[in-house]
Amino acid sequence: MKTYIVAGSSGYLGDALAKEMLADGHFILGIDQSPSDLSGKHANYLHVNADLTSEKDSITIREKISDSSLTFEGCVNAITYQDSNYLPPEYQKIKTDSFSNSDEIRKAIRASFEKYDVQLFRNMLEVNIIASHLLTRTILPFIIDSPNFSYVNICSQYAVKSPDQDLFKNLEYFNYKPPGYSVSKAGLLSYTYYLAEMFRGTNVRVNAISPGGIFAGQSENFTKAYADGTFSGRMANLEDIISPIKFLLSSDSSYMNGTNLVVDGGWTQK
Repeated sequence: MKTYIVAGSSGYLGDALAKEMLADGHFILGIDQSPSDLSGKHANYLHVNADLTSEKDSITIREKISDSSLTFEGCVNAITYQDSNYLPPEYQKIKTDSFSNSDEIRKAIRASFEKYDVQLFRNMLEVNIIASHLLTRTILPFIIDSPNFSYVNICSQYAVKSPDQDLFKNLEYFNYKPPGYSVSKAGLLSYTYYLAEMFRGTNVRVNAISPGGIFAGQSENFTKAYADGTFSGRMANLEDIISPIKFLLSSDSSYMNGTNLVVDGGWTQK
């Protein structure tokens, strides 16, 4: 049994990854500000409820790791900012008479590139980049002397190639793909390369995986249009992404370091 950290363990990808790795017989330390349905239900899962953008919470994480006396073989950084429920501060205390009113506000602040709320951009950068740095700093004392540690950052195809804006016309909240996600994931990819160099000469390997679009109930029109832009003719499923992550964590990838593994069905090449 090996022990891994999954940061963002309550998210769509992080949760599925944690469950599969538990099924493989590993121990998982999950970190997320949202609770996990694995807490208290699986003997090999320990959840740390924490906000990784908070330096105070990072101290709590470090203390809990120290108290656990766990030795880690790897970490998957699946942190990502979910902006679909964001409302500007001036609207947060307003009691709307229906959810549709809140919907209208959400649409308004995302209506066009020039109206894109700058706080959304800041939130993306803080969670996708700053929190990733705090995660690294937090776990550093527990990994730097490891005999074999693999660190995997979850980036995105949009870290490599700009979004096809035609895909995003007439969606629920956007008619374009906003800049925050792409820019922040590109920053995380750069941070991956930085860490690989920073840990040169140690037994810590740092790589990234840049997934293509994962099917998660998107509309039929979006799914078809996206699939047409790939060589594989479909969106990814969770297993398409989880298997390469497990490969990067394993000794089978021992000579991969400072690499970005693009798993997108050929989207970035088409």
